[in-house]
Amino acid sequence: MDSSSDIRGKNETRSYNDVESVAASFFPEISEKTGEKTRVHVFHGKKEIGKSLLCSELYRLVESEKSRLQAYLDFNKNQNKELDGFLLALRNHFNKEFDAVFPSFDIAYSIYIQKTNPDKTPINDNKPLLDGKGPMKSILRSAGELPGKGFVPILSGIFATPGNRYKEWWNKRGKTELANLLPLEPKDILPKLLFLWVDDFKDFLESSKKDAIIFLNAYELPDAASDTYYSFLTENQLKQFIQRLDGVMFVITSVSELEWKDKDKKWSGILKNIKVDRYLERSTSGYLKQHGIEDAGISALIGKECKDNPFLLNLSIDICREIKRTEKRQPEAEDFKNFCDTAVERLFLLLDKSETETLKVLSFAENWDNALFSSLISYFHTGYKSDRMKNLTRFTFVKESELSGFYEMDDKFCELMKRRGGIQEPEKIYKFLFGYHNDLIKNIDYSSINNFDKNVFRNAFQYAKNILGFYELANWFFAFVDRFENAGQYRFLLPFINELANILRESDKGDAAEYSEMLMKCGIYYKEIGRYKDAENLLRRSLTITEAKQGTESREYAACLMHLADALFGQGEYAEAEPLYLKSIVLLNPLGEKESSFSVQSLMHVAILFARQGKFEKAIPLFEKILKVRSKTHGEEHPDVLRIQTNIANIEFERKNYGKAESLYRKILDLKKIYYGDNHPEVSKAMINLGNLLIELKNYSETSSLYERAKEIFEEFYGSEHPDYAMTLNNLAYLNFVTGNYDTSKKYYLLALNIYRNVLGNEHPDLAILYNNIGRLYTKMKNFIEAERFIRDSLGIKIKKFGFDNPETGNSYESLAELYESTGNIKEALFYYKKYGEILKSQFSQDNPETQQIMKKISLLKDE
Repeated sequence: MDSSSDIRGKNETRSYNDVESVAASFFPEISEKTGEKTRVHVFHGKKEIGKSLLCSELYRLVESEKSRLQAYLDFNKNQNKELDGFLLALRNHFNKEFDAVFPSFDIAYSIYIQKTNPDKTPINDNKPLLDGKGPMKSILRSAGELPGKGFVPILSGIFATPGNRYKEWWNKRGKTELANLLPLEPKDILPKLLFLWVDDFKDFLESSKKDAIIFLNAYELPDAASDTYYSFLTENQLKQFIQRLDGVMFVITSVSELEWKDKDKKWSGILKNIKVDRYLERSTSGYLKQHGIEDAGISALIGKECKDNPFLLNLSIDICREIKRTEKRQPEAEDFKNFCDTAVERLFLLLDKSETETLKVLSFAENWDNALFSSLISYFHTGYKSDRMKNLTRFTFVKESELSGFYEMDDKFCELMKRRGGIQEPEKIYKFLFGYHNDLIKNIDYSSINNFDKNVFRNAFQYAKNILGFYELANWFFAFVDRFENAGQYRFLLPFINELANILRESDKGDAAEYSEMLMKCGIYYKEIGRYKDAENLLRRSLTITEAKQGTESREYAACLMHLADALFGQGEYAEAEPLYLKSIVLLNPLGEKESSFSVQSLMHVAILFARQGKFEKAIPLFEKILKVRSKTHGEEHPDVLRIQTNIANIEFERKNYGKAESLYRKILDLKKIYYGDNHPEVSKAMINLGNLLIELKNYSETSSLYERAKEIFEEFYGSEHPDYAMTLNNLAYLNFVTGNYDTSKKYYLLALNIYRNVLGNEHPDLAILYNNIGRLYTKMKNFIEAERFIRDSLGIKIKKFGFDNPETGNSYESLAELYESTGNIKEALFYYKKYGEILKSQFSQDNPETQQIMKKISLLKDE
């Protein structure tokens, strides 16, 4: 990724705007230092009103103060919208301009790049990704550059040397962060880059005792509810980024005001929306005079004809220049009569045929470099010389592209050319452009995909839309999906999938088998990246068509069922997923001799589904069958095998077979430490499972140690906005609950609740469990109104997700019974204890301790 032009804020050219006075009036909003509190100033207004120039001018004013660190990042550049591109651009700017160091990010980013592009070296390329100052590049070189199993010990030796400036950082968090990242897939490393960048920058600000202000221009990101890590930087990620940077000021320009305060009150003292409600124009005459048009009459006529349209004004400047260049005279009023309607034709009259024909052909190209330019003018015989390509940049509608060495044409000029340029066979140009780029795609090295490769594919897709039918386009696209996915390019593919899915949604070809196949392919992709609702919608439509075309006994129908069940499972819709899984298993026979490797992961979901629903007699045999297959193919210490054993241990725990469960949990914890090391999230999960069991055995001291260590690892690895971190807060809250520390318990529960609501939504099963826990706590604290509200909210979600007879639902029945018993409402208490007792009797034997305890409780209450 070339980030050389990512950060800027000066050097705006050809601007029909005067922002100095407006920026000066807004500058007091951002001139005050933030101190320890983050500030966000949002300048919003309609498109083309001059917000980008305002942002650049405000940046210039801050830069002239020289009292704060500042950076400017433009979201008009697509690479800056990508999470890693966003962070890399800021990292390189702060490093080069202010000597800021980012040790955690640099190492993590190196690991990420080298996993997605094995042949890429972030520090030794001609255009190194990790650019700038500081010793980190030499340290990475000394460590061997490509992270592997010996990478951590090598770095430990380097950072342990006396006087090493990174020694404290390495011991505090670097060693843990790096060890945790090495085993991960690129898609799992990517979201963690944000938190590592933030922690590094906070360390730098603290050590340098500096304030910082970051300008983000043309803000437009996916909705905060986006649940995928593979798309562009999401609104939710940006909010986390801002919230964690204490004391940093942000200046954001956008079309609409940011409504974060409406969704979360804690933004009230942080975010301020400021409307930009007038065009930031300077006089037409002054602008034209700046560009060589000094005649007042001509200037007034141009302003009238162009109606102050910046594009047409710039085009008028082109025509004035060409009149002077080719006709050796000054422009006259006659040259601009009816200019709005005849601008392109007037320009063409001033150019020779070769240049005119070349511009016509180029108007169909997304962008071009020397090679494509030469091929186009040669194939279409425009007569233009290839070595004169840069001469075209004298026109205001031709500019350099984001990609180094490439040029592109203004969209408005392209539209005018296609309408009025007189091109007889536009399909012929599109076919040539598609063929040219399609040939380049065949030569892409998928082990090292770069921005040139992405540009080639992106352009080929645009040209293909103009010459291929939808099914041809989709089939062409899906032929490359696996290769890009295997290279870790999930985010890059998402816009194309979205476009195909939108075409499918609007298509009227809803009964075609090929239509159904495309629905399923798009649905599978959405499912794989965690966009379960989008996947469900497409897969349901595919299932309906497949059933009509192939029947309900076909493998195609069974496969669609399985994928749909996975999408529902991902949303916590277990009751709806179960029958789909069961039918697909019968049809596909995943553990049969011929299908032993087919969809074992989905089969795992079936077993987990049974366990979540309390159907242990179905779950255990299925887990054992999967365990037998996986142990044979992967070995006893493989993560998949440990996951299966964990699920079996969880069931034994739920069955109150504590001795067997403890033995399994301790074995799994030891094996995970061997496989992952001591400081990995998988080890944390094993610690939590063991701690949950030890609470039941009243071993509170060991439980506390396990929970606290798990919390530390999750926070270091994920940050404090992740569901797994929230889970440890929930567990610590429960530990304090059972030991009678109610105020501490409440603090942890409410912290966990805030994270769960932000990340999981309002109807997730895990949120229902948390609601129940909080309700039980409020019962003990005699806050009965809040207790009933939380427990009933929990019960509503559980009934919807699990049904009326599930052990999880039973836990909420028991909580309501305890609440009503505490308030003296014996009738209601008996009602819910009985409902809970019926579930226990259906799940466990009569001599089960918990069953006997509830039966005893019912008997005692009846006697009162």
